[in-house]
Amino acid sequence: MSTANKRFSAFEWSVSKLKIQVIGCGMIGSWMSLYLSRIGHLLELWDNDLYSVQNISAQFCGVHNLSANKATALASNIKLFSGSDVSTQAHAGYFVPTTTADISDCFVSAVDSMKYRKMYYELWVKKQMEHKAAGTTPKHRFFIDFRSSPQHSEFFLITNGAQANEYAKSLFSDDDAEELPCNAKATTHNATLITSLGMAAINNLISNKINGMTILDVPFHCYVNLQQLDIDKSYV
Repeated sequence: MSTANKRFSAFEWSVSKLKIQVIGCGMIGSWMSLYLSRIGHLLELWDNDLYSVQNISAQFCGVHNLSANKATALASNIKLFSGSDVSTQAHAGYFVPTTTADISDCFVSAVDSMKYRKMYYELWVKKQMEHKAAGTTPKHRFFIDFRSSPQHSEFFLITNGAQANEYAKSLFSDDDAEELPCNAKATTHNATLITSLGMAAINNLISNKINGMTILDVPFHCYVNLQQLDIDKSYV
């Protein structure tokens, strides 16, 4: 463990270093990647987009990143803010997996598109079914999907078949998505709040697996309403 990680080395979740794919390096993916990297997880980052000045209001980036690809710039920022010994692979492009070998057992969906959410979820579920058939189910596995607007945010954390079936009900066509005005889309405090809760849920999940029992809270769905300062959780 690096010196930077020693402040939380007593926690069980700090021991496991997982390979985690983060798809989308914007408002959600950038902050989530920062948190994951500081624990020491091995990150594979994907994003096709470039940073613009509007992104500074909500994303983990600075003026030095303007016009740079989000994935490659984020990898650079992570090394600067988390230490040079962190492991990141950055890909400047769309993540379009074709087989289950392309998708990780630990997966962070931080994309805007329902089409891609569905694609990633279905391939991740297929991979877990292959693991089960072969008797190779990994100790640590999860699919976490974040969704956010300026005053509301949520995540779905899938670790088993029942949760996967329930999550499928939350998917809809991109044509039915609400179009937000350009001056009411994103805030840093909302992004960091929901990603902090998501990070805590993943840490709890890892700790529970290590202990072999469910001790810490791991919700399937967590919904934050900033207008009411309310956090609602549900379980499957």
